[in-house]
Amino acid sequence: MKPFRGSVVAAVAAASCLTLAGCAGDTVPGAAAQTTATAPAPTDGSGQPQADTVAWAGQVCSALAPVYQSLGAPPQPDLNDLAATRDAYLTYFENAGSAAEQAANQIGQAGAPPTDNGAAVRDDLQAQLNDLRDNLTAARDQLANVDTSDPAAVADAVRSAGQTAAGAGDAAQVRDTLNNDPELAAAVQQAPECADLPLGQPGSGG
Repeated sequence: MKPFRGSVVAAVAAASCLTLAGCAGDTVPGAAAQTTATAPAPTDGSGQPQADTVAWAGQVCSALAPVYQSLGAPPQPDLNDLAATRDAYLTYFENAGSAAEQAANQIGQAGAPPTDNGAAVRDDLQAQLNDLRDNLTAARDQLANVDTSDPAAVADAVRSAGQTAAGAGDAAQVRDTLNNDPELAAAVQQAPECADLPLGQPGSGG
C-alpha cells in the first residue's frame, strides 16, 4: 500500500487506511485477516491455547507496545507558533515510524506462531507495520517540505498532520489479523503483555 503521491493532505487519507487502521475494502497482500479458519484451534488439551502460542502473543504485544505509545500522544497544535508545532509533528512522525520499523523487525525475530496460518499472520503483521512506517515517513517528509514562510500553508500542513496522527493509532486491522485465528485470539487474551493494548475482540473490553 503506497498511496503517497502529492501533498500532505494525501498522507491523511492514506494514514487512515494504514497498518494499524484498516479500511473497508482495503487489502494487504497475503493478509491473514482474510483467511477463514476451518479446523479447530490447537490447544493444550484443556481447551486453552498452547503455552508457546501465548508466549508468541506476548512477544508480539511487547513489540507493538512502543508503537501505540508513540502514536498515542500526538503534539498539541499551538496556533500562535505554527513553526514549532510543525517541528513537533516532524519529531512525532519520525519517532512513530522508527517504532513501527522496530516492531516489524521484532515480530520477524519472534517467528511464526504455532498455528495453521502462523506464517501468514506473521507476514501480515510485518507488512502492516512496514506500511505504517512508510506512510508516517512520507507524511513527515511532506510536512518537512512545507514553506514555513507561508503561514496558511503551514497551518494546512499542521491540520493535516493532526488528522494523520489521529487516524494512525486505530488498532482495527491488527486486531482483526490476530482475532481471525481462534487460538491466537485466546492467546492475546491470556498474555500479560497484551493486557493494556487495544487488541481484544470488539466488545470484549480489550
